[in-house]
Amino acid sequence: MVIGSATDVINATQVRLKLGANEYVLLQELELVLDRPETREAVALGAVYFFGQHNHIFDATILLSALDIATYINMNNINSFGGLTPGTYGLEYTSKGGATKTVNVDAETPRLSFEKLPEGGTKFRARFRITEEVTSADVTG
Repeated sequence: MVIGSATDVINATQVRLKLGANEYVLLQELELVLDRPETREAVALGAVYFFGQHNHIFDATILLSALDIATYINMNNINSFGGLTPGTYGLEYTSKGGATKTVNVDAETPRLSFEKLPEGGTKFRARFRITEEVTSADVTG
């Protein structure tokens, strides 16, 4: 693995969530988890591991504005089949040198949270359940 230069470092302030064609929001917090359930089965000479389908999520925290409340609440709507309405989202990372990489995923939002803090602004937190396998092909830029 080659370690990049200081200009390749991604500042935390340069991570955005792409909600639509030209709609981006700055994230206060982001955790992207690419996860697979695993089962360990003992055998005579050790163990064998079996891995299940993806269980990928990302959790995002956004400073909320009054104009955004309806948009975010609608992210949790149930469709006519009784499932959550999926969306396409981009996690955009910009390095100090200005290079941008975006991870594009399809996801549903099973959990939304609006939190009024003792001081400062109101935060919106959402859990995005990624509904597809995530590979390097999902990274653009």
